Amino acid sequence: MSGDSTNSPFEYCKKTSETLKQCKVYDCRQKFGNLYVQGEPLKGGFVGANVTTIFKLGEEGSGIKPRGPIQDYDQLKKECLASGKSFEDPLFPRTSTLSVPRAGYDNADIVYRGIEWIRAKDIPKDKPAEFVVDGTSRMDIAQGKLADCWFQAGLSALAMNPILWSKVVPKGQSFREGEYAGIFHFRFWYFGKWVDVVVDDYLPMLWNGSQSVYAHSTENNEFWCALLTKAYAKLYGDWGAVNWGACGEAMEDFTGGIVRVYSNDDENLFNNLLDGQEENALMACMRPRLNDHEPGYEAGLFEGHVYTVTKVYTNYVDGEDRVEWVRLRDPYGKYEWTGELSEGSREWKEVPEKLKKELEMVTKRDGEFWMPFKKFKSFFTIVEICYIIPKSLTDGSSREGKTDWQVKVFEGEWLHGVTDDELSLSDRVPQYRITVKPRDKESECTVVVAVMQKYQRIKRAENRKIGFKIYELKDPKNLPKSLSVRFFERHTPVYKNWGSPRREICYSVQLKAGTYCIVPQIWHPQGKEEFLLRVYARNFADDKESDGEDGTDVVDEAVPELGPVPDEDA
Repeated sequence: MSGDSTNSPFEYCKKTSETLKQCKVYDCRQKFGNLYVQGEPLKGGFVGANVTTIFKLGEEGSGIKPRGPIQDYDQLKKECLASGKSFEDPLFPRTSTLSVPRAGYDNADIVYRGIEWIRAKDIPKDKPAEFVVDGTSRMDIAQGKLADCWFQAGLSALAMNPILWSKVVPKGQSFREGEYAGIFHFRFWYFGKWVDVVVDDYLPMLWNGSQSVYAHSTENNEFWCALLTKAYAKLYGDWGAVNWGACGEAMEDFTGGIVRVYSNDDENLFNNLLDGQEENALMACMRPRLNDHEPGYEAGLFEGHVYTVTKVYTNYVDGEDRVEWVRLRDPYGKYEWTGELSEGSREWKEVPEKLKKELEMVTKRDGEFWMPFKKFKSFFTIVEICYIIPKSLTDGSSREGKTDWQVKVFEGEWLHGVTDDELSLSDRVPQYRITVKPRDKESECTVVVAVMQKYQRIKRAENRKIGFKIYELKDPKNLPKSLSVRFFERHTPVYKNWGSPRREICYSVQLKAGTYCIVPQIWHPQGKEEFLLRVYARNFADDKESDGEDGTDVVDEAVPELGPVPDEDA
């Protein structure tokens, strides 16, 4: 995507202040599963698999500027049923053409003309429309004409977890007579808040209604995935929002989780996949295009295409050779790996029937396939794992001595001419203080820092290069709450990281007991760029030094439990 980075239209819903603010720390702690949320509970969240307050699209506090009247699903459905008229969404109108950004090209769009908008209930000709057919499955999703494999791969991963799926897709939705009113709704994690998005069931179709422009179900009368995709497009402004992206963004927006990105040269990659599977994480992989005009192709696999990781298997043969296999699914639901261990191959035929049944190894062209990890690793260069349930936030190997985690969440902004990469132009640098202390007899604390830039997708702007620095404050009581440029010029950070140009970066750091200042950074901000900072630790000190500055404080019930996050040097 491309576009100018402009001021966010959503700042109205934030607490505005020209002075630096502190993030208050309270005595109360609420325990949810294995995660402590520290601070005063505010609206809007997700803890583990439990959704609490849900904001309506455009409602104050949702982080989204109103686009019209606030839409209450229950009330709108009740009115439609009473009037006998099906819902038509005035906030997301139908158009005769669809224009979406063209992947790999700046300022270029693909335009679909001759769009026919048909209600979902009227699309199937041979059977009645249904919201869900025979339960949800990763196999339900079929990618359409848009370059939204990143989104559909994340959706397939979501469909594998019934608890998470039920939070994104509220129950009670149906096409049955007496219940259908042309209105549906879905919920997404939107930069720390859960937002309910209402849509009508008009879908864009081509060729006299014979083909969907975007995702649809493998069952021609099932519509939950198509309507969910429409709701996501509405959340981010238009249909272009689902064209081209990183799967980690979709998985975070489905869960509120934290995504860790691994490369294929990571020595622990297979173990990280095993850990992700054990922790019910959402997982996906891809190999970026080397040529935007002609994507590479190898034995049924495509460059620039995202695949869902649906299962990982390992075992030992004769107690010596370790078998390592990975199962993937293509979002189109039809393209498959044709190399070693592919269906019909010699290796496939040598797998015992009992193991095939155990691993659901079926000979069927459905877009799902097994491949040896060594082949997986040679082709796919990026693996994204969205962690939900914690086991270890260090290296994914420790299962003993599990302790509860706490989280602090802050909102803030970078300003042009204020927060450049050298921190040298102004005293108004975003800065947040934490105080940590090791538990038991540990000499250091593991602190996980995640920095997320907001609104780039809705602005159609490229993700910027972001990072953070951590400074030790040896005498915090005698330092001003707002540290000056002079302080940053005279002190060396104990940790610094410039991540890749992703929506969010996440790294773990080992810190001694003490008070620290975390400074989120962006490479040359243009105008005002907003961010979300999430900090996890096993033990924050409950005192005045654990304060955040220069930004609205948010204690986020929407932060879920996490999985392993390797150290930066791992």
